Formats: sequence, structure tokens, C-alpha cells
Amino acid sequence: DILTGCEDRAVFDLGDILDMDIDRVAVGDIWGYKNLSLIKACTEDKLDSLSKEKNLSMDEIIRKTAEKVVADAEYDILICDTGGGIGIAQTVADLFGFAVIASEQSQTSVRAAEYAGECVLRAGAGCVRLVICSFDLMAVKKDKRAGVIEMIDSSSLCCVGVVPFDKKLQVVQDRGMSSEKKSLAYSAYRNIARRI
Repeated sequence: DILTGCEDRAVFDLGDILDMDIDRVAVGDIWGYKNLSLIKACTEDKLDSLSKEKNLSMDEIIRKTAEKVVADAEYDILICDTGGGIGIAQTVADLFGFAVIASEQSQTSVRAAEYAGECVLRAGAGCVRLVICSFDLMAVKKDKRAGVIEMIDSSSLCCVGVVPFDKKLQVVQDRGMSSEKKSLAYSAYRNIARRI
């Protein structure tokens, strides 16, 4: 909700899905796109409270919430950002036909992404792909860090794209704005979306 600039409009969150209509929880018209909606994530405290109230584990709450969204929402494409870690991703993996694992520009991060990819595949995700974020070409040249080909070759995950490092990207994200259409990061995200 912060990234999209709709934190003031997102009154309800994913935790409200079990007791409310999805259309009431979802916030529409993100960045001026009429057909783009968002359901805000809920806090761990709220998940814990729901867990006690409904006598279900947190994983069961997450699973039931995701199942309701998948079954009831009338969207062409549904994206579920599970954040860092693989616990939530494993809980809902089989509900989604495609998983994207994001990695930073380091061999360690790519190795961790590969492990996460294997976990969500075992949990039932239909297809898993890698995206390398904040790729700094100057660091490859100057510091002799691994390049894109070396990172991809060291992983069993197929890569669908590389997002170049862009100082302006964090600034616009913190302000809840979309990146500039002329930026390299915007072009990379657009290309990745087309490939997916």
C-alpha cells in the first residue's frame, strides 16, 4: 500500500477477507490504472488475533484467505507478494501457476533464491522463475563481481529478467509513485511482465 501510494485509501487488509466481500477490501485505481487493484497485507499481530478468534493456525488463516481470493476474485491476473522468507510462499504455492523468486546481485542471494524456488516447487507451484534485482553493471566492471551470465549459470532457475540498479527507483517507491517510463528499471519490469 505504501509502494502504490494508497495507504490512506486501504482501510481494510487481507485479514478482513474472511469476513468481508473482496470488492470492499480491495483498493482500485492504482497509479491511474482503472483495472489495477490492491489488497493490503495484514500485520502478524492481526494474524495472531484472527488465529485465536477462529481457532486456526496462522498458516491455516493465510491459506483460507488466499483460497477465498483465488476462488472469489474476478481478476485476469492475481499476484501474491509473500515478502521475504519462504514460509507463506510454501503455504499458498499450489494455488498459483507461476512463482517469481527475486534475488539481489550476489552469488549468495542467487543460491538462496534457488533454494526458495525448490521449496515452492515442492509445495506445488506450477512454474518458478528468477528475477535479479538492482543489478549494478559498474560493480561488475569495477569490483569484478559476478555478471548476469555467471549468476544465471550458477543456478538451476530460469531467469526471466534483470532489473538494473536505479537510484531514483527507491525515491519514487518511497513516495508511492510508479517509476518513470523512461527509466531502465521501468523498461526491465515491462519486459519481465511480457515474458511472464
